[in-house]
Amino acid sequence: MKKIILAIHDIHHGNFNRIETLLTSLDEVKRRKVALMFVPRYHQAERPTEEEGFGQWLKEKEEQGHALFLHGCHHLTGKGFVEKGIEPPKVYAEATRTRGGHWVNKIVCQEAEWLGLDRSTREKLLKQGMSDCHHWGIQPLGFVAPTWHGTVDNKSLIKHGLKVKETRLMIKNLITSKKEFGLPLSWPNKSENGCFWKGVNWFYRQLPFYRLALHPQEGEEFILAPSTQQLIQGREWVSYQEILSLADQ
Repeated sequence: MKKIILAIHDIHHGNFNRIETLLTSLDEVKRRKVALMFVPRYHQAERPTEEEGFGQWLKEKEEQGHALFLHGCHHLTGKGFVEKGIEPPKVYAEATRTRGGHWVNKIVCQEAEWLGLDRSTREKLLKQGMSDCHHWGIQPLGFVAPTWHGTVDNKSLIKHGLKVKETRLMIKNLITSKKEFGLPLSWPNKSENGCFWKGVNWFYRQLPFYRLALHPQEGEEFILAPSTQQLIQGREWVSYQEILSLADQ
């Protein structure tokens, strides 16, 4: 049977309650297999306050068996902060970024936080993100860079207890080096789609395995749209742990 991994991206302190609405609409078996890609300081310089309950929610999801992925730290570049009229985090003060990194970020609205950054800054961001995780008492299963652009050295990820790295084209078990090729589909999760999205939908339904990355639309109720259900229909839902043989590690 064709397989699919379902992941929800860009989860943060401002939308986690809406994510819970979607999760509770699924049956228990499928719900546990949904991976949660979270951003500790989404478009913020500092960690969210305890009163928002984001850390506690992540802890509960981890205990329920969800795969948690650190999805960047701010999901925004230093320039992105400036454009929003916010003072950039101190970690960007001495950061350098390649010309290619600047060019791509113009396309993705300055959200490719990791792309083109010097190694030292990437390490600082990883350490900062993991520090937030430990503050909340959670240990993510893996790491995926915002917009799938840029990454971190495998040894650094392993040092921080991360077992999986996801890139645009594949997912990798960092412990055994097992890789699984699977295209991601960054799906808008909308009920009405034009010819372009219908064509994309058709193409991905032909693949034996792919990763469906749902992105919550701000201000909308977050449920599985009919177009999303078509992509999932007839496929075996698998978790990262299952497809990368992580259950016994």
